Amino acid sequence: MTDQDFLQFLLDKLNEGYEEYKKNHPDFAKIVEKEEGKPESSYGRKETHCESCGSWLQGFDICDECGRINK
Repeated sequence: MTDQDFLQFLLDKLNEGYEEYKKNHPDFAKIVEKEEGKPESSYGRKETHCESCGSWLQGFDICDECGRINK
């Protein structure tokens, strides 16, 4: 088995597992279908760094370093 064959085998197994997971979790599958093909920036995730000073926000809106409220 060549490296390419092994890589293809792993990708096939990964895709099988992913399809099985979507089948067993219909809510997840709906979200994936809705978001598929959209750019990552459109997912609505929160910023992780302060817009003002660049410090790590640790999951909060208020920066520990400068006190700025980030949206």
